[in-house]
Amino acid sequence: MDETREIPVEIRARVEANALFSAVQAGDYAEAAVAQERLRELGWHLSREPAPKGRGARRPAKTSV
Repeated sequence: MDETREIPVEIRARVEANALFSAVQAGDYAEAAVAQERLRELGWHLSREPAPKGRGARRPAKTSV
């Protein structure tokens, strides 16, 4: 096969996102920053929704002693 196909950006972004999450889970924040920059170069931005505030917010369970 002499035909060269480019990997779709969605697949490349998934690979980089997995690298980012793995690095964060391992505590390697320098590598996570590198993966985040590669995602940014692909045009992707990851964020999480802020925690809900107010009456409906989840609170840690209280333990009785």
